Amino acid sequence: MTFRLVLLLCSFAAAFAQIGNAQSTTVTLQGEALSADLKRDLTSALMEEPVPETLFEARRQARSAAARLEDYLNSRGYFAAALTPRVDPGTPPLPIVEVDPGPRFSLGEISLTFQGTPPNQAAQTDARAAVRGQAGDFALPDDVIADERRLVASLKSSGYAYAEAEARDVLGDEIDATIDVVYRIHAGPRIRLGNVQFGSGLRTRRAYAQRIIPFELGDIYTPEALAELNRRLGATQLYSVYAARLSDDVADVTPEGDEVRDVILTLVERDRYTISAGASFSTDEGGGLTVEWTRRNASRRGDRLTVGATTAVQERGIDVEWRLPHAFGYGRTLSFNGAAGREETDAFDRDGVILGTALDIEYSPRVNFTFGGASEFTRETDTSGERDLQIFSVSGATLLDYSSDLLDPTSGWRLSGRVEPGTAIGDNASNFVSLTSQASFYQSLFSSERWVVAGRVESGIVSGAEALDLPTSRRFFAGGGGSARGFAYQSIGPKDEDGQPVGGRGLFETSAELRWRRSETLGFAAFVDGASVSSRDVPDLSSLRYGAGLGVRYFTAIGPLRFDLATPLDREDGEDPVQIYISIGQAF
Repeated sequence: MTFRLVLLLCSFAAAFAQIGNAQSTTVTLQGEALSADLKRDLTSALMEEPVPETLFEARRQARSAAARLEDYLNSRGYFAAALTPRVDPGTPPLPIVEVDPGPRFSLGEISLTFQGTPPNQAAQTDARAAVRGQAGDFALPDDVIADERRLVASLKSSGYAYAEAEARDVLGDEIDATIDVVYRIHAGPRIRLGNVQFGSGLRTRRAYAQRIIPFELGDIYTPEALAELNRRLGATQLYSVYAARLSDDVADVTPEGDEVRDVILTLVERDRYTISAGASFSTDEGGGLTVEWTRRNASRRGDRLTVGATTAVQERGIDVEWRLPHAFGYGRTLSFNGAAGREETDAFDRDGVILGTALDIEYSPRVNFTFGGASEFTRETDTSGERDLQIFSVSGATLLDYSSDLLDPTSGWRLSGRVEPGTAIGDNASNFVSLTSQASFYQSLFSSERWVVAGRVESGIVSGAEALDLPTSRRFFAGGGGSARGFAYQSIGPKDEDGQPVGGRGLFETSAELRWRRSETLGFAAFVDGASVSSRDVPDLSSLRYGAGLGVRYFTAIGPLRFDLATPLDREDGEDPVQIYISIGQAF
């Protein structure tokens, strides 16, 4: 097998060698004033072309290369370069470009003039501060244009919504090798925000819709204000089309001369009813199917009623949630939820009904708090026998999400934590306090979002009663597709004398993935997961079990379809050598 693999690799190497030796040429660059570094940069800017067969083709390549190099030199600040294309006749003929780059120009005087009525002094000061170029810097056209854009953006953020750049003056001094730049900006009037016009024919009540407006009547316009309004409109999930813009008409003029313009919304409401479905499969848990029905805006206050049903080898149930967004002002969402179902696992069997309520507080687009309470009525059977329990608990949670994307992040981090004190009464009374936290990070590699390294750490403790006295829903279990891949579901941690998992009070999990997005639709991943569950109320790092594997990602409009194959690195007797997982979304 090893010999065949080596032979195969040699065959590939030979094939690539033949490709690399295929006859092709890059135009030769010559010039006494051409430094080695600049020659290397210019050579990399050229396009590789076939070896010319005629003098005509060689001349064309030389002229084309000279034009391309002139553009490149100008972009790097060489505005007085001299390029001479020629051909060295021979067999084959050789295209040559003689290059005299001349001096590299630097910035001289940089000035800003306003056309028409100038903005106020504070806006002028901010605009000038937005210019990063300074006298003596290399005169790079891209930097000059970027500074002009920053000028305009600064004025817009100061309320001058219609600020725009006019033709700039660029004056060159070939003797001193300097460039003077004069930015000419038309600021226009300063704008204040008027009423928000929602249009007609919408079901949503105006009183509710007004709650999502992020500015007050008469506030100075900023692009960020309209962008935030658009974000909030999208977050309601009520509209398939949403856009906010300033009115073309002036509603009023303030004594200071500011124009007041209304904000016009273009809104198209989504269908009131939606049905969606999802599926998953793993060798340890089997297959599963979820169907979800959603009713939007029944009360005309942006509410959302969701009914979901799940059927799987180990789980069957139905859950209902009614969300009332912004019930107590913007970002304060009240929800009521209920669920009923049955679980059948190696660790326990459980029938239960849960009723709960929660208040979500959006402190900022990236920071969220949740406070809630729940009542659970359950009948469960485990290694200790059968018991009926009533569980009452309250909870508080926080989420900080500074990742670049909800479903497939390529940079940033997330941090979450949750505390839940509760009590259980019935056949086995107990009190408990559960604490869990999770951190994950995402970092792109090689200056490309196609390569991403991702990591996750999760820990948890339950204080109070001993593990076997706790309700099974409050114990920790590890192993499986959402935990440590390579191991069967719930298989990591304390076991009874028959080898069945019983759960624990201390949890620690960690994961690391290297993700490669090969194309727009196809990606791959290599990963290592670790997990441990202890019977004590502290995580046990000394008993970590590790699994590793490879995965394929097929990217769709609703997120990546994930196919993972994993194996335990320290497999024990009775454990399967391979586990397979299929689901939607990245592992974390």
